[in-house]
Amino acid sequence: MFLTFVGFATIVYILSWIGRLLYETFIHRADLTPYKSKQGSWALVTGCTSGIGEGFAHVLAEEGFNLVLVSRSLSKLQDLSTRLTEQYPSIRTKVVVSHAEREDSAGEIEVVARTIADLPLTIAVNNVGVSNGALVPHSEVEPKEIDHMLRVNCRYPVLLTQALLPVLRRQPRSVLINVASMAALIASPLIAAYAATKSFNFIFSESIRQELRMEEVEMEKQQRMTLAAVAKARLGKVDVLTLCPGFVVSAMTKIEQPTLEACSGRTCARAALNAIGMGWHGGYWFHHISLRLSLVIPQSLLHAALRAEMAKLRDKAKAKAKALAVQTQEQGNSTSNDKINTAADKKKQ
Repeated sequence: MFLTFVGFATIVYILSWIGRLLYETFIHRADLTPYKSKQGSWALVTGCTSGIGEGFAHVLAEEGFNLVLVSRSLSKLQDLSTRLTEQYPSIRTKVVVSHAEREDSAGEIEVVARTIADLPLTIAVNNVGVSNGALVPHSEVEPKEIDHMLRVNCRYPVLLTQALLPVLRRQPRSVLINVASMAALIASPLIAAYAATKSFNFIFSESIRQELRMEEVEMEKQQRMTLAAVAKARLGKVDVLTLCPGFVVSAMTKIEQPTLEACSGRTCARAALNAIGMGWHGGYWFHHISLRLSLVIPQSLLHAALRAEMAKLRDKAKAKAKALAVQTQEQGNSTSNDKINTAADKKKQ
């Protein structure tokens, strides 16, 4: 009898897990209407000039949101702004140059804060991030490269979130999307420091989500509404999504075309917007299923597969770099030979 019960409970658990996975991946579709207003709502995207960030910019513009575009390159921001307003004439854009890697993060955040101070901001995407320059053991990564990752991936989004929340909470409904990575939840050899920063992003984002939920519960329990409580109750609801994508076509990953494992920035962004309300999510269907499976399969098998995959990616990157070096050298030799031949022809003349 006991074994029958255990078997039945196991089958129910497995079926419910599969059902939940299918719902999260293919069925749930968030409604963006609560985040829109007739006066025109605004969305902010950091790291918006390529990859996931650019994908968010296009998808949000397609949905009719005005955009605050934040990045470090003014020329790239202006180019993106022009393309977006030409493609979606009904939207407006504001460009903000902010350097996430600088020592004075507070000063860089202040530039953004001044821009959004009076805007009806309802969506904010903390996307800016950098990774290792190469797939190498942690002992071979330059200290300045690690410091750069910590500033961009950790310090900047934490301080920016502090500036964003009061602005978001002025609206009845808003959403904060923090971009982490699949590497946040899976041990990732050869990108150890990057994976650690993304784990930081994940825990920070989930902690903010629970913090906001705590405040909502406390307001719901409030029996005697003092003036202070009434003022607090006017704060809007902020949904938080922690996005954990895998490989995406971008300058950072150096992946040029979408594949089964690597989606485009727009595909990732669209999937993320559909996942609002799910807490944390992999976004693109392949990423989300892979992430969910990685949490239930035996860790020894997962780690062995990861080591093999990372070694394969490292060797592929080395081969590509070597081929590029050979090509560059051949071009240099060809140029030198052309110059020599030209000089010889002139001498004959």
